[in-house]
Amino acid sequence: MNEVSTRPRNLSWAAMVFSLALGLVGIYIMNTANCSAMIPGVIAAFASVLLAFLAFARAHFAQKQAVEEEAAADYRKAHGKTELFDDADDALRMATRANMQFVKYFVPFFTIAMGLVILLISLPTWFRWNRMEAFAVAPKPLPMAILAVCCCIATLIAGSFFVGASRNKGCRWLRPSGAWMFMAGFLYLLSGIALFLEYFDKARLTIDISMARVGMVLIFLLAIELLVSFVIEFYRPRLPGEEERPLPESRLLALFTEPGGMARNVAASLDYQFGFEVSEAWFYRFLERTVVPLFLVMVLAFWLQTCVVVVEVEHNGIREV
Repeated sequence: MNEVSTRPRNLSWAAMVFSLALGLVGIYIMNTANCSAMIPGVIAAFASVLLAFLAFARAHFAQKQAVEEEAAADYRKAHGKTELFDDADDALRMATRANMQFVKYFVPFFTIAMGLVILLISLPTWFRWNRMEAFAVAPKPLPMAILAVCCCIATLIAGSFFVGASRNKGCRWLRPSGAWMFMAGFLYLLSGIALFLEYFDKARLTIDISMARVGMVLIFLLAIELLVSFVIEFYRPRLPGEEERPLPESRLLALFTEPGGMARNVAASLDYQFGFEVSEAWFYRFLERTVVPLFLVMVLAFWLQTCVVVVEVEHNGIREV
């Protein structure tokens, strides 16, 4: 970020406030409706808070460096090379060094710590679920289900906004928080579905924990990705002039949250990871064109297999005409 702008910091504050409010509403739904399925959603919401804080810190250091660069440039134009300019140059070097050290040291530590914290919260919850023989049902599931779905809609809108805003100059670090908002919205939707099914007395005793386990598995995957992202990023080849990508940004969520379709996002992820344009290879282009038709053919073949019935030797078969 070369120009001085407060927009990245303001957007980071907005993302923090929204994610925090979302998490608090999720805690309210979880406690009021005895909704275990809301726990993964709350974890995702507070993960978005942490990532928004990281984006704010990154914007702060980048803005400080930009201010020093602008001040040094103005002084150079006005006074030329003097001893006083050396002092301004020292301030610029300190701001640049602080920005680089933040990205080089603090961000990896933050990413690994965040993955560990999520696992330390999620694993005991999973084991506690396994020890429980029965799960409480919601006394009034319908209002909480409506609230969860409303939160889902609001979160999807906010996530779309912040992911879109991350394309603006200096706002790139907002994208991880926006992606986790999408994740939180999906998990809130699962909670809303569970509460609706409880209201209509469908799988009343099992739907909540089933949705909770599905959501927690997704949280496990994202936490593990955070832990291994440092190693992957360390050995990843670099392309000249490539865009800076935040270390805690999820490649898995990016497949679904960034526009352009899944095939394009997979291609961009492969190009970024391997350091050359894998998507331009003939094999990948062939696979991209044929994978969807192949999948449809496989689904059709599996469906046609239901027409075949094997009659054992000691059994009798009845043919209907």
